Amino acid sequence: PPPRQVSNGGVKALGGLRHLTHLNLTGCQLLGEPAIAALSSLTALQKLELLNLGYSQPCVTDASLDTLQPCNRLTSLS
Repeated sequence: PPPRQVSNGGVKALGGLRHLTHLNLTGCQLLGEPAIAALSSLTALQKLELLNLGYSQPCVTDASLDTLQPCNRLTSLS
């Protein structure tokens, strides 16, 4: 399947969805570390899928995962 066309700005726009519990961003090749950091406002998240992100640089790093600390309901991360 073709890559999903969600950008860092698109993920930032999700910030108002405070009751969002599941998010699958698998295959979103346009995402970078700013997108992962933007997810920290989604504190109701329980399941987050972040497989196959970014084109030329890793965007799921120790530093970017550290920004998810406010998501303390997260029980599944892949």
